[in-house]
Amino acid sequence: MANAVTYAEDLGVHTTYERCQSLREGLATQLEVSSQKRKAKRELESMISDLEFELLSVEMDANANMSQAALDRHMKRVFAKDSTHQQLRKQLREVSAEFDESDAARSLIEADIRIETARLVELGGYFQYLGAAKMAQTR
Repeated sequence: MANAVTYAEDLGVHTTYERCQSLREGLATQLEVSSQKRKAKRELESMISDLEFELLSVEMDANANMSQAALDRHMKRVFAKDSTHQQLRKQLREVSAEFDESDAARSLIEADIRIETARLVELGGYFQYLGAAKMAQTR
């Protein structure tokens, strides 16, 4: 029995399992980071939407006789000139990039987990084969 355990250790069964556990912990951490970035992105989008509504209200009151098309063009200039709007848009781009990076890291961890799991399945099949061969040998 000791030889079988030693052989399994030589094949890396336990180290593969431990890597899977470690990757799983890393995945949990990465999912938390992604969740925080997603929340920050939603908050910034909400703040931008609220600011745009406030600016639109002010401009509509000041330009009541402006056509809708002219007002739309005018609002693009107002948004472009507003420093708060510019800053929020910059923050949104940064958070979006961080979220994308976090999502990519999560995908890589998931791929690593699939690789390690495949190795465990492969080893399991190999051990079943060895067990069957040993049983056939003893008969």
